[in-house]
Amino acid sequence: MKDPLWYVVVHFVNKLGLQAYLVDEKQRVLYHYSGHFLERYNERFLHETEFSKTEILKRYLSKNASAYIQVVPDTEKYQNPVFGKPREGVVLGNVEIQGLWSIIHLNTFIADDMIFENQKADFDYTSERYNQFWDEVYKKRSQSGFDK
Repeated sequence: MKDPLWYVVVHFVNKLGLQAYLVDEKQRVLYHYSGHFLERYNERFLHETEFSKTEILKRYLSKNASAYIQVVPDTEKYQNPVFGKPREGVVLGNVEIQGLWSIIHLNTFIADDMIFENQKADFDYTSERYNQFWDEVYKKRSQSGFDK
């Protein structure tokens, strides 16, 4: 029996289009996915012409709900930026602190081959941390017998 995994996701449409929030209560983080993010994921990775944004969201989260995300140094253009590595591609955005919770606004998605040279170190680091995370998850599942 495999270990069950549950995510709480809220989505709605406002004047900016589809908005979705994934809740990570343990880490006290809300992950915000905008319609723009989902458009870029579809355009740059998924390439589905017939999917609605809700279907794109479901597909994205089914493969990429877990990611290694790190805060990177501010630039002239971006404050509190984040760089993340999910299973597919790379996510870029910014973090906002609200009391004890963080909101990670995932603003855009890029495919691995779209990384700029100045992003290579962040890409390598987050990819390595992401892989270490999943190695640990699989190790724990094997030890507990959930992978049978």
